[in-house]
Amino acid sequence: AGANASAMHDAMWMLQRLAQRSASSKAWIIEAGAGELVHAAMLSAHADDKFTQAGAWLSYTLSGLRGLADLLCRSRAGSSPGDVAVRVAVAWAVFELVKAEREEIGCQPRPESASVLAVLMEAMGHASTSPEGQWACISALDAMVKCEPRLGSLFLERGGARLLMRALRSACTMAEDGEDFRRAVAYLLTSL
Repeated sequence: AGANASAMHDAMWMLQRLAQRSASSKAWIIEAGAGELVHAAMLSAHADDKFTQAGAWLSYTLSGLRGLADLLCRSRAGSSPGDVAVRVAVAWAVFELVKAEREEIGCQPRPESASVLAVLMEAMGHASTSPEGQWACISALDAMVKCEPRLGSLFLERGGARLLMRALRSACTMAEDGEDFRRAVAYLLTSL
């Protein structure tokens, strides 16, 4: 199993590098069905956080936010540990993207922000989303709302208060381990 995991990591790394360096390789990878293949690989190796994160980043490299949205859509209805791991990896990737963009160029409204917000809310609201998944979504949402305050109103209009309460309940069940999660919920509340 260790050799298989290592081979999967190597393949993901190579595809990432090819896609970053060559537009024709990137097109070839997409044409070969990368979205479906990356999703299937992430499901099969769902217990490996580094691998699922690499899958999310490969999807982003190939298709931008559409690639991340595609991963979420493929795991939308699933309640398996693999589907949950995919949603968590995508939420953390969105958080990192928003955070890096804010540090690099400041807060600029983006046309796809409302769609990303909707996808994060859907991922967060799924009954099988783990506390870590909720935490990832909360962190990404907070980073987005800080940059684009109008998203806070949209979040609340779409039932965000219910999701925040659910997240806070989940964070409280984690006792001491949930301290950072509870802090993330509080940050989002103050951003709203």
